[in-house]
Amino acid sequence: MLRATTLALSRHRWNELGYAPSSVHGHLRQFQAMVESFAPVHGSDLTTGFPGPDERAIASCSRHRILSALPLWDGCFLCHR
Repeated sequence: MLRATTLALSRHRWNELGYAPSSVHGHLRQFQAMVESFAPVHGSDLTTGFPGPDERAIASCSRHRILSALPLWDGCFLCHR
């Protein structure tokens, strides 16, 4: 989560959005602080319950490298716009 938030804060792949998000940096910083301060209820082992590299989502668009919704198994929302 923190790596993805850091990438978003650096405007990684924003050129693919087709618009310039306004005031998103404040929201991302707030989200980043929430994630950093998160304390698991059932202990400190965050690996339990999260999928590993071999259990990644099957429905992902290889062209755009984003997850796809079930009706769009052959591509993502960018492929179908």
